[in-house]
Amino acid sequence: CEAGDRAEPNSQASPSQVRFVAQKVFLTYPIESKVPANGEDFVNGLRVTQKRGPFLLLWLAIKHSSCEVSGMSSLPKNVIRTWVDAFNRANIDDLMRLYHDDAVNHQVAEEPVTGHKAIRSMFEREFATAEMTCIVENLFEDDDWAIMEWRDSLGLRGCGFFKIRDGKIAFQRGYWDKLTFLKQQGLPIPN
Repeated sequence: CEAGDRAEPNSQASPSQVRFVAQKVFLTYPIESKVPANGEDFVNGLRVTQKRGPFLLLWLAIKHSSCEVSGMSSLPKNVIRTWVDAFNRANIDDLMRLYHDDAVNHQVAEEPVTGHKAIRSMFEREFATAEMTCIVENLFEDDDWAIMEWRDSLGLRGCGFFKIRDGKIAFQRGYWDKLTFLKQQGLPIPN
């Protein structure tokens, strides 16, 4: 970790952030990978020596901790948790603060929309037309992507993929059944 980094509770470093810290540790203090032998300690298949052991343990602590290094508070999962909260309140202003100016939102049942103005219009139209909720079933993170499996209170299910850049949504793709949504909401079904 860089000097001055602080731990913050209840959040986690992303895999890329862990790799960055681990690479710094391993490049500075290489650890030998060997087959276990009597009298030697091994952690995750790596030989722990008196000189190198503390750095391996530091890496493992960072990897498995429930803390993050400061400056990493905009992890994809955290951004999406904030998005879900704003969505469930139908708060378009809060939602829009989470999108880049040039973001793309592609709900596959619809045409993609690009930019703040178009995304705002989409949310205004949707919230005026239907009562929507997002109940998170699963939320995963892979580098700068968040993947969410969701359902709503009427039983509709779907999933969303969010590309996060600099703590904001740069790209979003959603998969859900439009016909089921229209029927559940009592909306007209197009020919």
